[in-house]
Amino acid sequence: MKFDESQRKFCESDARHIRVLAPAGCGKTNALLYETVSAAPGAGNAKIEMVPTISIGERLQLVSRIAGDIRKPGRVAVIGRTRSQLIPYEIYYASDGGPVKTATDLDVFASEAFSHLMALIEVWEHLDERQRPSRALNDAMEVLSRVKRFPFSRKDEASVSQHLQALGAKTTTDVVWRMASYSGPKLSGKTPAQLANAGGDFIMADTVAGVVKSIAEGFSGPRFDFEKAENDVWFADPPLKQLADMAESEGMSADDLIERLDAAKNSLRHYQGFGDEGDEGDEYR
Repeated sequence: MKFDESQRKFCESDARHIRVLAPAGCGKTNALLYETVSAAPGAGNAKIEMVPTISIGERLQLVSRIAGDIRKPGRVAVIGRTRSQLIPYEIYYASDGGPVKTATDLDVFASEAFSHLMALIEVWEHLDERQRPSRALNDAMEVLSRVKRFPFSRKDEASVSQHLQALGAKTTTDVVWRMASYSGPKLSGKTPAQLANAGGDFIMADTVAGVVKSIAEGFSGPRFDFEKAENDVWFADPPLKQLADMAESEGMSADDLIERLDAAKNSLRHYQGFGDEGDEGDEYR
C-alpha cells in the first residue's frame, strides 16, 4: 500500500491522539487501517489487501472465510466507521450459534426500539388480511404514529383515530390509504398527505428489506430509550439501513429476518468495555 507524505507521517507518528481532517478521497480509511493493524502485537510489517465488495452479504462471507474457524476467539477484528456498520456482523455471528459478547452500546436488542421495529414488521406481514375494524385501526395507528417528524400527541391520536374509525375499513392497508382524506383538526408536525405518503411507502413495500428501508427514510424510526440517550445505538446511529441491506443481500423474508434476529438476541452477551477484567471464558467469540 503506497502513501503520500502526509499519510506516511500519520502512519509513522507515535502520538496517542491524532485528529484527522481531510476531505473525501484523501486516503483517510487506508491510513487509519494501516495504523490500526500495525499497532497490533506482532503485526510487524503488516500486509494490507483491499478487497472491494458490493453487498453486506459479500462482506459477511469474506470475513467468515478469513476467520476460518470463527469459534476461536481473537482471529479477526472488524472495524467500522460507525457503530451501526458493525451490527450485521454482530447478528451474523450471534445467530450462528453463539454465544457472542458485545459492548452494551452495540446491543440492538436492549432497547425498546427493537420491539417497536418488530411490531412494525409484524403489522406489514398482515396488512391485507381481513380483520376486525378495531384491529385494523390499531395496526394502522402503529404505522402512522411513527411517521416523521414526531409521534402523535394524545390530541392528534384521538382526532386521527376518530376519523379513521368512522370509515370502517377492515384491512390495515385500507385504513392507511384513507388517511389522505383526513380533514379534522390540524396535526402538529405533519400533514395528512405526509402521513399517507409515508404510510403508503410502508404498505407498498414488497419485501421486508423494502419495509425496513421505508422506516429508515420516512419514519421517525422506532423510539429509542431516553434513559440510555446517546449510549443507545438506535439514537446515536440507527442501524436500519444495515438491517435492510442484510435482508436484501440474503433474500430474506420477514420470517427469515425475525428468526435471524431472535437467534442472535438469545445468544448475545455483554461486556462493559475494552480492557475490562473478568472471566470471559473461551466459549465467547
